[in-house]
Amino acid sequence: MVTFSYQVTAIARSNFKYNLHGNFAKAFVTFTSQIGKMSIQYYSEPTESRAVDPDHAFICIPYIYPGRDKWDSNNSEVRRLMGLSTHLLFLVGNFAMKQLDEYSGSTLPTSKILCKEIIDAVKGFLGHAPGGQAFAQAFAEAKLSLQVSWSSLYNRAASENACPILDRLVRKLIADLGEVEGDPSSIKRRHQLQKL
Repeated sequence: MVTFSYQVTAIARSNFKYNLHGNFAKAFVTFTSQIGKMSIQYYSEPTESRAVDPDHAFICIPYIYPGRDKWDSNNSEVRRLMGLSTHLLFLVGNFAMKQLDEYSGSTLPTSKILCKEIIDAVKGFLGHAPGGQAFAQAFAEAKLSLQVSWSSLYNRAASENACPILDRLVRKLIADLGEVEGDPSSIKRRHQLQKL
């Protein structure tokens, strides 16, 4: 599964779970650092013993939302990382097909085992094959270049995509508190804050 954007990645990485404060359980420091990092996630609820069905596993690969150019021009750093990310997706797909071919005529293992074998094969290629090492180096440099570019264009929070997604309960709590009263630093506002 490819997750386009930091919001969708946060949802998938938390196995589709909110915590009580509206943020996702497995937060990450920066989205750009997570682009292309494969992880095994699950699309089902854990049982009472906290076990997850191994046949409900999938590989999550964060990717920059390709439609973001509607709101912002895609600078060269974004386009480069998107191109390399697409190559990575095809590489993962190629190794997935190879793993499936190894099981032709026999029973497939659980999805979790298959996902682990695919990730191990991709990491082995990226870590040991000369072409894989060159690609991994170029990918790491492209991610760093985009992070530097975004941090100079936007403020720190925007460059790191540090935007919590609020659930229904948190939005209701905020609505119940009402609107702010008075001007900034006014006595009226200070009294409202103390009351809250």
